Amino acid sequence: MRFMSDHYYSVREAAAYFNIPAFTSVLEWQSLFEQGGLTALEPRKKGISQKMKRPKKPDNRTEQEKLIDKLQAELAYLRAEYDVLKKFQELDAKEEALRRKQSSQKNLK
Repeated sequence: MRFMSDHYYSVREAAAYFNIPAFTSVLEWQSLFEQGGLTALEPRKKGISQKMKRPKKPDNRTEQEKLIDKLQAELAYLRAEYDVLKKFQELDAKEEALRRKQSSQKNLK
């Protein structure tokens, strides 16, 4: 702020002088400084605050229910894996048929 007043720079000129991409950052800093002084410009801790985190719910399921859930998840994974392999085989068969068709057309010429 002192630099701008000493050199008669506008906010945009000061941002350009210090190579700050957005002049609005300088405006925000100026506003924070006017409201709270230097302490308002200190970096704040980023991320989710501790009081925002929710505690984990206790798992009241029996061992049998947990095993059933685990097996269902494994079954879903294996079914998806099977579907992917089946689709890969279909595509491979189509490519092979296309190659055979192209080679037979070359042989006819």
